[in-house]
Amino acid sequence: MQCSFKTASSKPCSTIQGSSLITSLSTCKNDIANHLRNCLLQREGLIKNEDDLLRFRGGYFEESSSSLTICPTHRYEFGVTWRKSVYCVLQFACGGKKKPRKARQDCSVNCKQSLYMWKEEQRLIPFGSDRKKYRKRSDKFINALIRLEEYATFRADRMPDSQTALLPYGTRRIRIYEQYHQENKKETQLKRSSFMLMWSKYLPHLKIKQTNSFSKCTTCTSIERQLEMEHDHVKRAKLMKLRAEHNDGHMAERKYYYSKRKRAVDSSSEYLSLIADGMDQDRVDVNKPGGTKLLFCQSEPIVQTNEDIAICINTAERFFDPREYYTDTCRAVTSADKVSSHITGVIAHGQNRFKTFLDLCQYPHDSNLTLNILLFVLEEISRMMGNKLPPIRYLQADNCWRENKNKYIISFCELLVHLQIFREVHLSFLVVGHTHEDIDAAFSKISEKLRTKDVETLPTLLKIIPDVSEIKFLYNIRDWLIPVISNFKQHTDPLHYRFKGETQTDVVNIYQKKTQDKPWVQLTFGAFLVPILPKGVPKLVQPSFERKINTKRLNSCISSWNCLFRNQIQQTSKIWWQNFVKYLEKMETSALFRIKEISETANWILPKLPKLNRYEEPNTSDQQIPNELIQMVQDERRQNEVIVIPKKFISKGKKKGHDKGL
Repeated sequence: MQCSFKTASSKPCSTIQGSSLITSLSTCKNDIANHLRNCLLQREGLIKNEDDLLRFRGGYFEESSSSLTICPTHRYEFGVTWRKSVYCVLQFACGGKKKPRKARQDCSVNCKQSLYMWKEEQRLIPFGSDRKKYRKRSDKFINALIRLEEYATFRADRMPDSQTALLPYGTRRIRIYEQYHQENKKETQLKRSSFMLMWSKYLPHLKIKQTNSFSKCTTCTSIERQLEMEHDHVKRAKLMKLRAEHNDGHMAERKYYYSKRKRAVDSSSEYLSLIADGMDQDRVDVNKPGGTKLLFCQSEPIVQTNEDIAICINTAERFFDPREYYTDTCRAVTSADKVSSHITGVIAHGQNRFKTFLDLCQYPHDSNLTLNILLFVLEEISRMMGNKLPPIRYLQADNCWRENKNKYIISFCELLVHLQIFREVHLSFLVVGHTHEDIDAAFSKISEKLRTKDVETLPTLLKIIPDVSEIKFLYNIRDWLIPVISNFKQHTDPLHYRFKGETQTDVVNIYQKKTQDKPWVQLTFGAFLVPILPKGVPKLVQPSFERKINTKRLNSCISSWNCLFRNQIQQTSKIWWQNFVKYLEKMETSALFRIKEISETANWILPKLPKLNRYEEPNTSDQQIPNELIQMVQDERRQNEVIVIPKKFISKGKKKGHDKGL
């Protein structure tokens, strides 16, 4: 007979007389009333006798007492002679690095709490242990925490290389507290010391950028420069008011984007919300202590704006510094020798999809890349929705004229309405310098994986990136549109475009507005002046690897890289690189091979997208609502004019005659 509590304790069983001292747990019937009183516990429904006490202390919550055995050593350890620790057992069990705090003597873990911890977190917390009583936070504390989270949500940009929240350069904590104090004068407020302590304890990842080495919003930079040089209190107050107006403006643009995103999430069959951007990540030229190099790099710099931020307020993760586990780059691998790559991501909010596309910089990163990726995403979404697309599409793009904010993107959005693929298309941009959003936070997860994974070959890189497709071909949609579209001027000024098709005609009206609070202004003409749309299939863009890859130098470096690869026996990485270099050389030298490679995978998606019935009225949310209820709500909101009827005065003579009955 063996003791059932041998695995629940670090102490060995009694060995004086062997197994004769081990008894059934059901025979343990000592009085436990005094013990429960000392542990500040009551005789609950789950704990009635000593066997229940031993069973719960050992972690046997569901087993019966008759099926368990116990030795005298473990009965002494878990029974009425058990003593509780002076430290908080819950905090100690959480595995924190700090020294556990002392527990309160009037607050103990009951059996229900112990059972919950065992089921939910697989941690055995002996009931009766002392714990530190959690302090209930006041309403003003919770209000201040919510205000600070809201401030960080709308004032911060999300960067693709980190999950640390960084407020813009020049932000002062005291200014944030003063703004909180000013906005909550009528409510009870936290003192400054409590506010700063709350920030450090509950939002430790929310920090302020310490450098201003990269470009940012011109307005923010100009105001900050003036504030640094100005010492007059009156002028500083005016500058701060001007900065607040600017911040409120780009905050309103973010809220407008969030409202469209929420609309697509709530009604994915009516609205399609997309946000597209490129992953701007620096060359990853670091190596792990093991010696394996990262031979693929990103082609663009990490930071394009000064406000490096990735909001992660609702999580409590520990983010590591790459310098903790990376060493200097080996000289055998230089930045010039690496193969540049570029990642473009698209988030479909209503479908909860994050789609990524990888290219080796063989194609220019212009509007052709954006338009082809947009077609790839529309094809996949239509396949997910059963060969259907929502009638209204929202597209949020980076405020960059080279890739997004140009006449080709605007004309293509109008073309989608002309072809009856969408009934209405919205194209929106955020303020320059404040354009980083949720897609950059998604890119940061890829960056974290790239920091901790060895990328020796292209297939390895494709396994790390989630839901990725390699770009093998691009259609030249720009040249396909040029013969039939008009020229645009000052089209980089508005932040919002709207393309709406008429129900009974083939006319597509284009509207624009500078900011979200302005009314829509209709343009006189559209991109297609005559009813002639582009026909046929665009030509394919010819790839060119020479701009970013030097095949001769790459071929000479493979032998020096061989010692850096992990698989030294089969040499799979070395063989892959040799075949890859041969493929690149053949793509550059043989035009027939290049045309064959891109033609076999090319697929013109636009005519295959599902079309809408333009003459069908759009679905409205009030079709199933009784007219009486709609009328009641409209009557409540109707504002009627108050009419005052002047009183008629009667002269004294007429009044006397009237009183006499004359």
